[in-house]
Amino acid sequence: MMIFSGLWLLVFVIIHVKSFKYGTGYLVPRNEIRDLYGLEMQIFSNQWTVALYVLSMIMVGSHLWHGVVSACQSLGAPWPGGAPLPLAAGKAITVLIAGGFIFIILWAYLWGARS
Repeated sequence: MMIFSGLWLLVFVIIHVKSFKYGTGYLVPRNEIRDLYGLEMQIFSNQWTVALYVLSMIMVGSHLWHGVVSACQSLGAPWPGGAPLPLAAGKAITVLIAGGFIFIILWAYLWGARS
């Protein structure tokens, strides 16, 4: 699963950077900065883009579910009594990161454009 999710995330990062870094450039009036909020609302107004992003965040979660614990073991972190602490921490980090981004995506799609 790590190979599949890693390849998916590689393709997703390219799509994401293309969309947000090199996508439509909205400028904030009187400032020469990009309006990333407006860009986000435009990108997440399409249901297929929202589905792609939510699926990609699920892939981030599945990748991190194993990756955080594996990284701790690879770095040689000593865990007395086995690995319940890094396993629980890895799961908590995974839920916070993937769940937080999914929340932002769904908020932008469902309520963001109205605010």
